[in-house]
Amino acid sequence: MIFDNSEATETMKKQAESLASKRYEPPFDSTELSVAQLPFEHQIALWSLRTYLKGPKGEGKVKDQFYKALSADSAYQTYEALESMISTFQRHGKRSLWFNCLCKPTLTPDEIELTKFFRVVQTDTLFEIRESARSLVKNDGIDAVVYAALTMFTALETRHTKSAKTPPTLALSTTIH
Repeated sequence: MIFDNSEATETMKKQAESLASKRYEPPFDSTELSVAQLPFEHQIALWSLRTYLKGPKGEGKVKDQFYKALSADSAYQTYEALESMISTFQRHGKRSLWFNCLCKPTLTPDEIELTKFFRVVQTDTLFEIRESARSLVKNDGIDAVVYAALTMFTALETRHTKSAKTPPTLALSTTIH
């Protein structure tokens, strides 16, 4: 039996076009946006990017802060994700991104664009995340930046556990039939 999926393909194309044309706006006014107005995870991500990009001393400072605030595993994952995200932007970015220094409370247009991407990463489906990433990186960098962002925000979520220094205990239940 042969199925005609041309109608399904057309529907999928229309949905993709609709999502691609949709602008992902932050839930706040971005005209005079400051770092303090961002969700906590976005503040951490922007602080990490700004600090890391200052040079070797900044890299060490970021790593130290992650290891102080998170469990060792989460700190490692967060730091590696940050490095991967920066590397992906450097190799596959559509353009250079402009970041403010740490002393500036306001966001650059590029930082605002990143916060939009971060919001999509934390709230939307993988398809929408990939579409949002297209505004920042070329096609060959989409998977890497999506994976890095998902990893970073997942690892940052561990700060909500009983103790950031103690990894959460997981109980696995296996039934063998």
